[in-house]
Amino acid sequence: MKFFTKRTFLLLVTMLTFGIFWNVKTVKADYEISQFRMQINVNKDGSANINQSVLYDFDDDYHGVYLTQDLRGTAGAELEGITVSNNKGTQNQVPINNSGENLTAKVESSKKQMKIKVYNAVSSDDQTKITYHYRINGVVTNYKDTAEINWKVIGSGWNVPLEDAQVTIKLPGKNVKGLHAWSHGEAAGYTTVDKAKGKVTLDIGDNPENTFVEAHMVFPTALTPDNKKNC
Repeated sequence: MKFFTKRTFLLLVTMLTFGIFWNVKTVKADYEISQFRMQINVNKDGSANINQSVLYDFDDDYHGVYLTQDLRGTAGAELEGITVSNNKGTQNQVPINNSGENLTAKVESSKKQMKIKVYNAVSSDDQTKITYHYRINGVVTNYKDTAEINWKVIGSGWNVPLEDAQVTIKLPGKNVKGLHAWSHGEAAGYTTVDKAKGKVTLDIGDNPENTFVEAHMVFPTALTPDNKKNC
C-alpha cells in the first residue's frame, strides 16, 4: 500500500482549497445608500417620534427594500407612515398592508426589532428616497436624579454601508444645562451637544455594513415628567 508523499499531500490540499474557493460566489447588494438621515424628537412621556430618510442608488432591478430598526431597551414601536420619492420627482404615500403589491409595505415587530419591507419596483440607475415615520415608546428611562437614553439608533442589520449618515436627537426643552452625550460604534464620526437647543447631533459619516451606532445621553428628569418608565 502506497502512502501519499508530503509533496503530493500538500498539492492535493492546495487543489481542494482552490476548488472550494473557486466556486464561492460573493453575494453583494447591487445598490448603495448614499445618504442616511434620522431625526429623533423625544417627547415628555419618554417616547420618541422618528423621521428616517434613506437615499438608495440602484445598479440593478429591484422589487423592494428592508429596514430593520433595533428596539432592544425600548417598549416597542408603531409605524405611522412611509413616503417614497423617485428621481423623477414623484412622491407616493405607501399604504401598510400584507398585499405584497407595488408601492405597499408590511411590518413585523418583536421585542427586539421592527422589520419593514417596502415593495417598490425600480430599474437600474434609479435613485429612490424612502422616508419612514414611526414612534418608539420607552426610549427614555427616568432615574431618581437623571434621565437616560441608551439605545442603538442604528442597528447592525444593514448589509451595505450607510454613507453620509447623521442622527439628530431633540429633547422637549431648551437651555438644558445637564445634557451630556456620547456615541459608540466603528465609524470615525463625532458627537455635538447643543445645550441651548436641547439637541444632540451624531455626525457619523460612512458607517460600515452590519455595524451599529449607539447613542447614550443623560439629562434632567424635568424634561420627561410624564415618563412611566422609572427605575
